[in-house]
Amino acid sequence: MVISRVNDSCLRLAVFEETYRWHFHPASDELFIVVSGCLAIELEGGREIRLQPWQCVTIPAGVRHRTRALGRTTNLCVERLNAETVFLG
Repeated sequence: MVISRVNDSCLRLAVFEETYRWHFHPASDELFIVVSGCLAIELEGGREIRLQPWQCVTIPAGVRHRTRALGRTTNLCVERLNAETVFLG
């Protein structure tokens, strides 16, 4: 859900308990900020980043990834408002 817009970017709020599909954004970085819970971000090649509340990471444009909630997780995401998302597999 988009909760705010700034120039050509937006702030999204997500609350979920599952795994999102593998994807990438060809022309937009994506900043994740965890508010509660634990968010695992799996990257192509087997690397995984785990974020606890108030930790953040930027996934650069073009990097294949998927997010996975470890229990109920709330996170904020900053990206271009009309960022293209390419789903894999």
